[in-house]
Parts: sequence; structure tokens; C-alpha cells
Amino acid sequence: MVFTAGSAGLRIIKARVGEMMLSSSVAVIYTGPTVEVEAPKGEKVPTDEPADEPVEEPVKEPVKPSRPVTVRPAQFKISLKTGLNMTSLPVQPDQPVSAKTLARDLAATVILRLDADSQKFIPFVPEHFEETNFEIEGGMGIIVNVKEAKEHTFSGQAWDNVPAAGIDSNDRQPVWAFSLLFGGAGLEVDWRQNQLTVTNLSRGSRYGIQLDHNRPVGVATVVDSTQQAVIQVGDLIQVRLDQQRWRYRVSDRDLANASPT
Repeated sequence: MVFTAGSAGLRIIKARVGEMMLSSSVAVIYTGPTVEVEAPKGEKVPTDEPADEPVEEPVKEPVKPSRPVTVRPAQFKISLKTGLNMTSLPVQPDQPVSAKTLARDLAATVILRLDADSQKFIPFVPEHFEETNFEIEGGMGIIVNVKEAKEHTFSGQAWDNVPAAGIDSNDRQPVWAFSLLFGGAGLEVDWRQNQLTVTNLSRGSRYGIQLDHNRPVGVATVVDSTQQAVIQVGDLIQVRLDQQRWRYRVSDRDLANASPT
């Protein structure tokens, strides 16, 4: 305990100054130098300050376990008509779905998607042009061609705020999406330095082109988003690479496949 000169009214509980014992009944006025008063060994100097009261911790209410979220499986059946169908995945599948797996499940001859960056339709042709295989995501509209009408059930979970594209229900429709497969040794050259074109000579329309980087195979595609006919039986299609030209006459079988193979 310390008190200084000029201190007044200090109430000493019990302390020793020199040979004099100060008790709790003595109130002093001290005018001398600063004096440090130590308690005898083994004794604590009590003070008038109230002892710290124990702090009561708030009672925590037991945490109630949250109710588990139950995800109910969903199934959705779609009806595909013969020919071209515009559709999307109606449910979120349990396993990823690619153009290759969907073509296998639907026995589709062609699956196309719109590339958002280039604004071109990219075709996937099973067993013939698979370099363009892609994963099908929720809300992605795709074009599927089947050779006969069928129903297919998709299983998974219901989408959350992802609309499914509708299916055109017209019984008869024009061929508004068409792909042409072509190949040959001439494609092994750097075609970017040469002039490679695919044209429907009967209509005067030019097709977009994709090439397989692993083998000399290419595919040319034309799509009319308004679903107007882009080709018909008898149209003459020409593939030209520099001075080389190949021509093909479209048949009924080609229109059923939506691509000549």
C-alpha cells in the first residue's frame, strides 16, 4: 500500500510503519515523504474495495437440430417426334449428361447446340464427328434429330428456377437444321490457308464448317432459328477446297437423318 505527502483521510486496515502498528481504527493525516507500507509476510492487506463478484455466464439454450432437407426424386417424360426436336433437360440429372450419352439414349442421329460466343450451331454426330461432344447443362436448348417418334423419361431432381425448353409439337415439319459430313486427304492440309467452302448450290446458301483436328473429317451445318426449311430432296451441295470440288445430291434418307453420312 502506498500513500503520499498531503494525503488525508486514508483508512488503514492493518499496516506497520517503522515500529508503530496502525490499526483499522486509526485515521491519519500524513505530511511526510512517500512511504510504501508492506503487509507482513503471509498476510494479505484487505481493502475497502468490494470483492469481485462471480460473473454469471448466460445460459445457452440447447441448439435444436435442423430438420434434414428431403430431396424428392423427379421424373419427366418427353415425347419426341420423328425428325428435329428443340428441347432441353427437364430435370437435373443425377449424373452428368453429354451429347454423346444423350444421343445413345435417344438413338439420335444429330445433336446441335448454339455456341454463345460465335453464335454458330455446333453439331455432334455420333460415331462420325464426336470431337464436338459437350456437356448439356440446365436451361441449355439443344436440337435433337431422331429417325422415329419415341418417348423418353428423364430422372433426377427438379430444377430450381431453370426453365426447360419446350418441344415443338407439330406433327409435320420442314428440315430446318441440317449437317453435312465430308472427308478426304485434301483436308489434311492447312485449310485455313486455302479456301474451303460448303455451299447449297440449289439455294445459294453457305454452311458453317467445323473440322476434326485428329483426322481429315469435317462437318458443315445450317440452321434456321425460325424453323423454315433449309434443304429439300434433290438439293445439290458442293464442298470446295481450292480447285477441288465434291458435289452431293440430297436424298430422302439424308433428310430423315438430318445429315448425310
